[in-house]
Amino acid sequence: RDGPNKHHVEAIPFDEKYYEIPTTDSLASVKLTEEEIKDIWQRV
Repeated sequence: RDGPNKHHVEAIPFDEKYYEIPTTDSLASVKLTEEEIKDIWQRV
């Protein structure tokens, strides 16, 4: 039971990060410059 329980707990923060920061997917599609990416990350 420890295995799946521990895995579930670790999956929660990962999902939150992906949902809160969808910029990674957008950046890949838009292909922004490093300066723009840094500016966006600073705002986040």
